[in-house]
Amino acid sequence: GDGKEILGFETLEQQLGYLDGLSLEAQRKLLMQTLTEGAAIREIMDDLILAWRSGDIGYLEQTLLEDVSGYPELYDTIVANRNRLWVDTIDELLQQGEDYLVVVGALHLVGEDGVPRLLQQRGVRITQMQEQRGIE
Repeated sequence: GDGKEILGFETLEQQLGYLDGLSLEAQRKLLMQTLTEGAAIREIMDDLILAWRSGDIGYLEQTLLEDVSGYPELYDTIVANRNRLWVDTIDELLQQGEDYLVVVGALHLVGEDGVPRLLQQRGVRITQMQEQRGIE
């Protein structure tokens, strides 16, 4: 509504291509995990949001990375490889000297292959923000 340009790092076709490029076994595992977690999604999301707001990166890493740790093909395709591509783009944006808001899913923000860690390895200063609550 305020006229800011909205850009994507990937097209919908690219995103679907990542999924389609997975082996049938990896696709099956992803589907089964999604169906299994779907029943408890409200509780899972509440816990993740609370951890995000309080800056509990340890909990986020443990919870989010645990889900994909048993599926290396899925992790590499959906998380690690995409993060490396995104970091190239983010690095180019940083060189422009403009302000940008980059929004990605929480899984892309944690772990050794997370966007913040990859940017930090390139010399970008990363500051973790957390919600400030008033005295109650």
